[in-house]
Parts: sequence; C-alpha cells; structure tokens
Amino acid sequence: MKLTTDMSSNRKMNAAMKEATRVGVTNTGRESGGVSPRWRSLALPAVLGFLWWRLPVLFLVFGSAFGQSWTQTGAPWGAWNSLACSADGRTVVAAPEWTGWAGELPNDIWMSQDGGSTWRGCGAPHTGWYSVVADASGRALAALGDAGVFVSTNAGTNWTLTTAPVRGFGHLAGSADGLKLMATSDLIYRSTDGGVSWTPTSAPRKDVPETGSFEIWSSIASSADGMRVVAAAGSEIYRSPDGGTNWTLSTTNADYLHSLASSADGVRLIGAGQSGFYTSTNAGEIWSLGGDLGYFSWVAASSNGQRLLVVDYFLPNGSTDGPWAYSVDSGVTWGTPQVLSGGGLGPAAMSADGLLCFAGGGGDDGSGWNTPYVGHIYRMDLHVTLQGAPVPGGIQLVWSSGILQAGPSPSGPFTNLAASSSPLVLTNLEPQQFFRLLILSDN
Repeated sequence: MKLTTDMSSNRKMNAAMKEATRVGVTNTGRESGGVSPRWRSLALPAVLGFLWWRLPVLFLVFGSAFGQSWTQTGAPWGAWNSLACSADGRTVVAAPEWTGWAGELPNDIWMSQDGGSTWRGCGAPHTGWYSVVADASGRALAALGDAGVFVSTNAGTNWTLTTAPVRGFGHLAGSADGLKLMATSDLIYRSTDGGVSWTPTSAPRKDVPETGSFEIWSSIASSADGMRVVAAAGSEIYRSPDGGTNWTLSTTNADYLHSLASSADGVRLIGAGQSGFYTSTNAGEIWSLGGDLGYFSWVAASSNGQRLLVVDYFLPNGSTDGPWAYSVDSGVTWGTPQVLSGGGLGPAAMSADGLLCFAGGGGDDGSGWNTPYVGHIYRMDLHVTLQGAPVPGGIQLVWSSGILQAGPSPSGPFTNLAASSSPLVLTNLEPQQFFRLLILSDN
C-alpha cells in the first residue's frame, strides 16, 4: 500500500483503513484479578495504526506503510565494497577494497553483532575484498578477495583460504545454511560443503572476440536453499533452477548488472546496473526495467521479495550524490528517491524481514574528500516501537516515531494531541477513544 503525506483525502484514508482491517485486531485483554488494560511492548513495521481505548480493554489495529531515515553506525570510515547481514540483521559484515592508495583505511573485514552499534575487525588477511556473504545465523561467512575465497565458521574469529580457483574481482552468493556457495570470475564455481571443495558449473564463459578478452560474471544471487541461482555478465542474465547444474539465458537486454538480490524462494529478483534496475517475479524468466535512479546501483531484498532497496553512488552526470529508494510491493511502486546528505550510498544489505537496512558510503571523512565507495556505514531501521503503561488517572504512551493523534472513532476526525512528543501521559480519557499513530511515507 502506498501512502502519501497528504492524508486529507477520504480515498487514501479509506484505503489505509481497509488495509488496517485486513491486518487484524489484537485485544490485549485484562490483567488477572483486575480491570486495568494490559500493555505490552510491540515491535512493528512503520505503520498507520490506531489505538482503540475502550475501558477496560485496549485494541490495536495496524496497517502497513513505511518511514525512511538513515543513521550512521559505529563502523570506521572506509572503502566498503560489500555488505552482508544475518537474517535478523543483528550481525553485519563489511568488506573493504584494497586501500593502499587511500591512506589509512581499513583493510580488515569488519563485523558488528549488535545491528551496527559497535564494530570489530575480524583479523582477516589484509587483501582487497570484493564480496562477502553470511548465512542466516551470521556465523558462517565467505569472502572473496585478491588472495582468493576465505571462509569462517565462527563469526569471523578464524578464516581459512579455500581451494576456489577465483582471485580478484568477482562476486559470491550463498544459501541460508552457508553450505552452498557460488563464486564468479570468468566462470561460475560452486561449493556444496561450505567452501571445502569447489567445482565449475556449466555457466558459459563470455568471450569477447573483438578484444580477445572475456566478460566477468559481474553479479550473482541465490535462493535460501541455494538451488535457484541468477547471474549476470555484460548485457546477459542467466538463471539456474538446480544449483548451477543447468543454465538458461533469460535476457540480453540488461546493461552490466553490478548487483543482484533474491527472495528466499528465488522467485522475486532485483538487479541494478548502469541503465537502472530490473525486476522479475517469475524466478528470472522475464525481466522488466523498473526505472533509472542513477548510474551504478546496489540492491537488497527481503526474504519474501516484497521489500526492496536500491542505492546509488553515482548519478549519470558523474555526481556522487546518487539517490536511494525503497519499495514495499516488489518494485511495483517506490518511495520518492532521496539523497543522503554528504553523498550517495554504496553496497547494501537487508534483514530477512526487510525492516533493517545497511549501506556503505555516503560522505567524506570531514576533509571534504568524497571518493566513490569511501565513507561510513549507515543503518535504516523501519521498525516502530510502541510501549504503554497505566499511570494514576490515565495512560502513558512512548513511541519511536510518528504523529500521535486522537479521535472519537476510527474514521475521525483526528487532531494532533497537545505536546504530543514521546513520552506522553494522557488523563481524563473518554469511555471510548481512538488514538492514531501515523507514520508517513514520503511518496
């Protein structure tokens, strides 16, 4: 559902109410031995929601929308080439490129295990890193760099160089259990034992006769079980339904897809590159050009493929103020593209529910130097937390974002509450009163 900041339209409000009704109603009931309403902490998507106060029961109805804001994490300033995160978004892994040219920037792989608040170097070999993947738990990791493909089975504490015949620029994809891995170079290699052994797949080598060279497979993504795989080289996208055993050419109309992302079932896909971004809702059989937000893009997708993130560092004119945008309906509609203050964003990652997003880049080190891919790591949290507790004579509401309004019925009219900043104590309540917590999208 797409909401706008103008909620004066009855049609928009009716659509929001219809969605809220579809999501459902939660009756929190009564405390044992009393008549006070029982409040509990909620972790929700950013929502258009209604709190129905009808003594002695509290009803909560929530519909879906989304809010958008980025905050800088505690990661060091670096030249980040790739990000990955666990299914819950608590573990985040960041891989930098070789930065001898850029001065004292991190060469180690960095990790956060608290959703980006604090970070530590993993002690990985100091090489140029191009791609990193994590399993659903965040403990099994794989990273591709100039020295080859390394794996860790203990959340980055120790790293082992594998026998994968891949060095330098390329990309990785992995299954949710961390056992099935794909690595690209001029060919695509696979491992079914967490990187212990590797074999080439049947994906073709993309020779370029005019120059006597070949295309590197520039991006790859897989389903959670590692069976459905999609990969891009040059203007072509290939798909495999069986973990890389067989490949089929899907399209020849793509333009160097730099990044691919897949839903858990491998049905919904998104890819982005120099001409914009492409989406597929049938496991890569058919691709549609979704739009052109910038020049060089990265993408991320939730496990159900409905929540998508596209970020850009460059604009077509070469500016590093590339935009980013977020979709909640598999790319059918998008929020208004925005630019992060200080510069565009680079590699991206997303939790399985799509409510925690991470991106690298976006700003200089304070010296005015704004080099592509170089910057901080940012986090966007699309959860809304709502807490409430009874107080003498009324209730106290605490919320993380949004506009708190009150009205006599679900259809209003609603008015902003005086001094409606969190926390807010409400007294002298009517026998029946509705409170609306409004989280507005920006499109």
